[in-house]
Amino acid sequence: MVTAKAKKRMAALIAAIIVVLTVECVIPFGRSAKYITSSNEITYKQYMFIPYGDDETGLGHYIINGQGQKQKAGNLGPNSFSVAEDGSVYILDTLKYRISRYSSGGAYMYSVPIPSNAWGLDFEVAGDTIYLMHGDSWLYKISAAAGEADGKSWEKLGSYSIISLAGLYSQGTEVFGRAWDGADILLTGVAPIPIEYLPKVAISNLTEEKKIIISKNGVDNVFKYAAQYAGAYIIRDADGSAYIYEYEALMKYRSYAELRIGRYVSGEKKETALAAPMEYYINSNPFKKLYLTEDGNVFQLLPLENGVEILRVPWLAGEKTRITDEMIEANNNKSP
Repeated sequence: MVTAKAKKRMAALIAAIIVVLTVECVIPFGRSAKYITSSNEITYKQYMFIPYGDDETGLGHYIINGQGQKQKAGNLGPNSFSVAEDGSVYILDTLKYRISRYSSGGAYMYSVPIPSNAWGLDFEVAGDTIYLMHGDSWLYKISAAAGEADGKSWEKLGSYSIISLAGLYSQGTEVFGRAWDGADILLTGVAPIPIEYLPKVAISNLTEEKKIIISKNGVDNVFKYAAQYAGAYIIRDADGSAYIYEYEALMKYRSYAELRIGRYVSGEKKETALAAPMEYYINSNPFKKLYLTEDGNVFQLLPLENGVEILRVPWLAGEKTRITDEMIEANNNKSP
């Protein structure tokens, strides 16, 4: 006869197994290893899929008719995206000159037209206000409350002259323009200063040690790269943590690039959000590929041949990369 105590133990064991299996479906075992290889891969869970289309609900994309080849999606498509607190997703629909909003279930909600004299590059949403980094070198904002914005009410905040401006990011109620050279622009300033250029964040490159030191607020955040450094900047620093956008590549004989977000505590990397490899960006090249929400979740915009997929990017403990010693050797020695 099975006692009640034995039943409770069995139930606890089954629950523990289910938890382990659930975690394994998202983040495989062996994550203590630095390199993520084919035998230790990451499973990305789809959050949303939005198809291309000419109707109101679909995203714009450019079709290329290759010589003697089947027609396929070209290299023009959505440029950027953001994920709101309610789980809805905003997408910068480049070719339709608009920012479209989709519910957490993927249903089309509404669109806000953007100035059409040039493509939008990036944007950020804070509350009911959209901030836009436009291709005409101006920064704009508009209220998108209830989706009633007509696209004609964009307010110019000021022009930006930083060539290396990488994108717009929110931190609490504030929105910043972040640059690869450490420059920051505060877009949520009040009149008569609608934007404010902040002091540069110090970035030091210790090439021989393959280290980047990003110093801010008295903390030296140490970013270690495996191949060749391509860029890094702090997305957000709050509550004792700094989230750093990391970019490295193999650029000699082997073409490969990788984007990550690292979470640093007291200057030391604790976790890595390792995105799907950039080699999958065969149909479109969005300006901002990763999005970090206020609660620390990371999403990725991945363009496919028939639409755009939004993925959840898992956090992995410690330093993580797909750039292995073998890849580095092949890059340096022109090996196959």
